[in-house]
Amino acid sequence: MVDILKLIKAANEMAPLPASSVRLAQLVQDPDAGLDDLGEVVALDQALTVRMLRMANSAFSASETRVSDVREAVMRLGAAQVLAFAISTHARAMMTKPLSRYGMEENALWKHSVRAALAIECLPKVSKRSVPSAAFAAALLHDVGKLVMDRFLAADDFEAIRRAREEGGLSPLLAEAEVLQVNHAELGGVVAQHWNLPEPIVHGIIYHHEPQRVCEEVPDLVYLANLAAKSAEGGDAIKPGELELDMGVVERTGVDGAALAELAEAVGSRFDEVFQRYEAGA
Repeated sequence: MVDILKLIKAANEMAPLPASSVRLAQLVQDPDAGLDDLGEVVALDQALTVRMLRMANSAFSASETRVSDVREAVMRLGAAQVLAFAISTHARAMMTKPLSRYGMEENALWKHSVRAALAIECLPKVSKRSVPSAAFAAALLHDVGKLVMDRFLAADDFEAIRRAREEGGLSPLLAEAEVLQVNHAELGGVVAQHWNLPEPIVHGIIYHHEPQRVCEEVPDLVYLANLAAKSAEGGDAIKPGELELDMGVVERTGVDGAALAELAEAVGSRFDEVFQRYEAGA
């Protein structure tokens, strides 16, 4: 039997986020904070400064004018991208590793996470709703709980989850909860809380499969981003029933099946460019 307390303890022992990333996450939630405030935080982190300048000057940028200081880089990228990129510099090393228990090859989780963040970026193409900065970071981290499960669960545990899905007819999320008394989204929320990330990001991770449990903006958007990313990936990434949209999300966001398909197409067409953007700061 799985010791759920040990699993939660493992989630709480994930390497902490750098202080600069935590501070940036707090600032993007502060309506009184501006880009200058974000620039000051980035400037105090030398490694992040170098990566941020490299990203702002990477091939994805349409501007031919090179950025030479942090303030310019932050203005070019915007608050949401600055936060997502700062977090990605920490998370990328973990998320590029293969998740053998999930049958995910090297880079598979990272690419899915970047696609989800890209879906958030592309949402204004299909919805008139504003997109909160926290949604970018939540989308990038929405599957971080899988890292804990892949690392600390035994092969027998994953076999029990597989049987619960195939023989019990349960969804992947319900199968995890049936066997473990916790699912990967909830474990991801534990990690995000351990990292002292703001509540909208934590909720975006916990409820990205079950947005109806809270009916909040960030979980709704991360739910859509996850589906769009899976649709853009195609093949085995999509499980039966996973693209059956929650009607509450449709009502709250205005993103229906046709809009989701358009969003997935946008993600697919721009992925290589955006993936290069994240790799530029590696």
